[in-house]
Amino acid sequence: MISFVPVYEYEAEKKVFSRKTYNEVPLGFELKKNIHIKYSDPNQLNDFISILSNYEIYDLVRVDYFSNSLETIKKEMMNKAKLLIQEKIKNYELLLGETFTNVEKRITDDFVVNLPVEMYRSYEAYNSSSLNLKKTANVNQATKSTTLYYQPVFSKEFDFIINPSVLEPVIQVQYEIKIFINREKEKKQVAKTDKEFILITPNGDLKNLNINTPKQIH
Repeated sequence: MISFVPVYEYEAEKKVFSRKTYNEVPLGFELKKNIHIKYSDPNQLNDFISILSNYEIYDLVRVDYFSNSLETIKKEMMNKAKLLIQEKIKNYELLLGETFTNVEKRITDDFVVNLPVEMYRSYEAYNSSSLNLKKTANVNQATKSTTLYYQPVFSKEFDFIINPSVLEPVIQVQYEIKIFINREKEKKQVAKTDKEFILITPNGDLKNLNINTPKQIH
């Protein structure tokens, strides 16, 4: 992709009874071109930088990471998390002395994918001299260089980790699953209700029949 970037300079505006005013005015255009390189071996990046520097190209804008095995990794994490949750539920049942088989359960899960370009942080490392200067003194601060460093996701808050050693920027996948167990069991009570039944005989006599029928209350 080729782009034209405008270049500006400052033009001084002279005034008699006030300070000089500097106005930014366009000077021209600078032609810039973005170069996209696709590679699979991270070690090749140093070779690319060396080759491009010979042509006075020094700006490395960003490095994007792509993986064709994300779906496989997600399935592996889901299967391992399922076994871990089943083990935890059994432990809780032993501790509480009850079973969660017939209780209400709800599950929610989600994936978070962290790309290396999102995990870089910046800092400025410098030491300035502490001089006792007058408040009216003009101090021109030097421009400090900014350094970027890669900060991966910390692994101390997870139940299990696949490939825990992170020696270079990588794509990190997080899987979170939550299970809600309602231990309040639905109680079913069986109550007996007495109903009055009357039998009419062929002679027209009335006789009371006492019959009890069970009824389930949900």
